[in-house]
Amino acid sequence: KDALAQVLENTPPPRKIGKPRLPVDRVFTLRGIGTVVTGTLTGGTFQRGQSVVIQPNGINARIRSLQNHNHEVEISEPATRTALNLHDAKSPAGEQGIQRGEVVTVPELGEATKMADVLIEKSNRLINSKAPGARPLKDGARIRVHLGSGNVAAHVILRGVRAVEPGGRVIAQLRFEEPIFSFAGDRFIVRDWAEQATLAGGII
Repeated sequence: KDALAQVLENTPPPRKIGKPRLPVDRVFTLRGIGTVVTGTLTGGTFQRGQSVVIQPNGINARIRSLQNHNHEVEISEPATRTALNLHDAKSPAGEQGIQRGEVVTVPELGEATKMADVLIEKSNRLINSKAPGARPLKDGARIRVHLGSGNVAAHVILRGVRAVEPGGRVIAQLRFEEPIFSFAGDRFIVRDWAEQATLAGGII
C-alpha cells in the first residue's frame, strides 16, 4: 500500500483533452432507474444532462445522473470510477443492448472502425523460453486484442517481416472481425486465439 501511495503522489493529474471515454466494464438495469453502465473515465469529463453515444453501435443516449463510489455527482473527472444512468439508450433494430467492452463517448469524436495501424512490441523478458508467450507472433495470425474493457478478434498483418520474435518491434495492421472505437495512442494487449498466452503489446 505504501508503494502504491508513493507512486500516486508522484503521478501527474490525468489530462483533460476534451475527449471523454468510458470503456464499459459493467452494465445492468435497475427498476425505476433504467440502464446503468460503469467504468473508469479517461480523456475528459462527463456531466449530468450531457448527450453521449455508445460505440461501436452508435447508440445515442443522455446522462440522467452520475455516481462516483456510490455518491451522486454533477461532473465526473478523468481517472475516476464512474457510474452513468443513461436515458433513452435504445439499440438500433436487430442490435443487442449495451455490452461490456463498448465505449461511452461524445458524438463529435468520430465512428468505429474495423482496421487500425499499430506498433507491436514483443517482450524479451521471458522466464521460460518454452512458455506459450515465447513463441513468435506470425504474420496473418488470428489473435485476441484486449483494448480498454473489450476483447476483440482480429488478424495481424505484419509489415516487412514474417514474425515478431521476443524483443522485436514492428509496424503492423490489425484487421478486426467487428468494429472497435479507438484513438491514436491507445495501448492494447495481444493474446493468442485460444487465450492461453500473452503474445505482445502495442500502441495504435
